Amino acid sequence: MAVKSSKAKSKPKQEEPVVEEPVWTYRGYRLKTSEFVTAMVHFFRAEIQRANVWRQRLDTTTNWAVVATGATLSIAFSQPGVHHGIIILNTLLVMWFLFIEARRYRYYELWSYRVRLMETDFYAAMLVPPFHPRPNGRRTCRKFAHAEFPHFDVGGVRQAVAPELLWIFLILYASWVAKIWLFPRTRPKPGGIREPR
Repeated sequence: MAVKSSKAKSKPKQEEPVVEEPVWTYRGYRLKTSEFVTAMVHFFRAEIQRANVWRQRLDTTTNWAVVATGATLSIAFSQPGVHHGIIILNTLLVMWFLFIEARRYRYYELWSYRVRLMETDFYAAMLVPPFHPRPNGRRTCRKFAHAEFPHFDVGGVRQAVAPELLWIFLILYASWVAKIWLFPRTRPKPGGIREPR
């Protein structure tokens, strides 16, 4: 017959749950480390997407300029009677595209600057143990809260945008000179015979 032990069974010690302190607290929200990192990853992906969209818009205006120039030159050289002013009008149109592209470049710079801030102030800090964000973190947060265009001069826009469209302007100028030289305009003579100018 089995004898029961007179010792009382001891209950296993319950470990107290480890309470993780919030890494980020703002207006009553308390995010744990994992929640904070997840939010930052999604925010980073959104900023990358915005920068890519503005980059694609830059490519679109360049494509518009190329297509408009090709169509204009096709029309200008298709018949001798087409006036050379069509090439000048296309030059004005390409200048308008240049203006649009410069404006779009400013927005592209804004979003790519924000991505760069996240790369340098958040992700780079995570790779250097222990995790210490930069001391100017408040300034970085203010830049995200109140988006401002990065400070750059007109030379920066000209350097980034103009080389692509410079070739189009050169082609238009050479085509205009060729149109005038190859197809000189003639005026009617009083007797009905056309004479070159």
